[in-house]
Amino acid sequence: MQQCVDELVNDIGNLNLECSTTAAFDTDTAISVKTTSSHISSASKPHARPRDPCWDAIQGKKFNGTGISLDDLGLVRRLGCGDIGSVYLVELEGSDGCMFAAK
Repeated sequence: MQQCVDELVNDIGNLNLECSTTAAFDTDTAISVKTTSSHISSASKPHARPRDPCWDAIQGKKFNGTGISLDDLGLVRRLGCGDIGSVYLVELEGSDGCMFAAK
């Protein structure tokens, strides 16, 4: 178990965040983020269902002015690894169980 924790600590600085619904959001420079759109307007088609609680949680963090930081994520477990890094299952704190993959 300690080895898993040590691997998480070593890799946590290299997290990239992407919602499983391919929603895009911007954060500070400490986290690299894959974005699918440079501008989201009310006229554009949303990237998620209108009543998706995970989409609402991301939008709430995005528009409250603080963005998403590592402090907002709870690491659940390592999902896998490959040549360029590991993928972790994370939960957005305060979101009633919204899970995302973080690399």
